[in-house]
Amino acid sequence: MISTYMRRRLARARRDDHGAAVVEFALVVPVLFLIIFAVIDFGRALWTLNVLSSGVREGARAAAVESDVTTAASTAKTKTVAYINGILGTSLTTADVTVPAVNTTTPASADYGLIKVSLSVGGSAGFPFTPVTPFASRMGLGNIRFQPNANYRWEKAN
Repeated sequence: MISTYMRRRLARARRDDHGAAVVEFALVVPVLFLIIFAVIDFGRALWTLNVLSSGVREGARAAAVESDVTTAASTAKTKTVAYINGILGTSLTTADVTVPAVNTTTPASADYGLIKVSLSVGGSAGFPFTPVTPFASRMGLGNIRFQPNANYRWEKAN
C-alpha cells in the first residue's frame, strides 16, 4: 500500500503541472510561427521566380516567331511586360526588359539569330523581391533580386 505521505506528494505533483502545458506552448509558438512564415516566404519567392521566368520565356518565344527582326525586340518587351504585370500585378514597363540586338550578320557565330530577353528593374539587374516577414531582413535576406532570362533562336535566321 502507498503511504499517506506518498499519496499527498503524488496529489501535489498532479496539481502543480496544470500550467506546464501553457508554458511549453508559449516557448514553442514563436519557433512554430517562424517556420510557418519562412515556408510562406519561400513559396512566394518560388512563385514569383516562376512567373518572371515564364514571362521572359513568353516574350522570347513571341519574338522568335516574329517575321521582322527589327520588331522582334519590341514584341519581346511588350509580351514580357503584359505577362508579368497580368499575373504579379506589378507596374513593369518595357524599359525594364532588356533585349540586345539580334545578330543576323555572321552566321558562323554562336549567337547568330539568338534572341536574349532579361529583366533589369530600377537600373539594377533583376527583379526585386521583398519577403513578408521581418525576420528575413534580419537574417540578410531582405534584398533579393531575381534575374530571369530566356534565349530563343529567331526562326527566320535559318
